[in-house]
Amino acid sequence: IFRRLFHNPDGYGRPGEYDFITYFECDDRHVDTFESIHHALRDTTKNPEWRYVQEGPLWRGKRVLRW
Repeated sequence: IFRRLFHNPDGYGRPGEYDFITYFECDDRHVDTFESIHHALRDTTKNPEWRYVQEGPLWRGKRVLRW
């Protein structure tokens, strides 16, 4: 599983903007593992700080060799 974090270049806490966007990539055979990790990270019993996160939309796609 590959993860990359993109920070807002204009800073954090700006109204109507995201502080950061996280990009994940994995092979098709690892999607179930990714889903398990994704769910565990958002479990507030294990990660209480997640109660303070306002999550944006979740986009999913598939990487292809060409358009």
